[in-house]
Amino acid sequence: MAFPWSIIGDMTLSSGHLVEDILLGIELTRKRAAPLFCPEAMVTSDFPATAKGISSQRTRWSMVTSR
Repeated sequence: MAFPWSIIGDMTLSSGHLVEDILLGIELTRKRAAPLFCPEAMVTSDFPATAKGISSQRTRWSMVTSR
């Protein structure tokens, strides 16, 4: 997913809600910014290249999913 900061900047992310992706979609729709599929969009990300980086990423994700 990708969002412009002007829309997503004041949203509550990583709420720990069981269906937070659906909740986010509903909240965005209420703001008249409903999510849209954009087939030509490309979002990239760099993955950790070291054991320390992998461990750090895993820790961040486990903190999010344990809420």
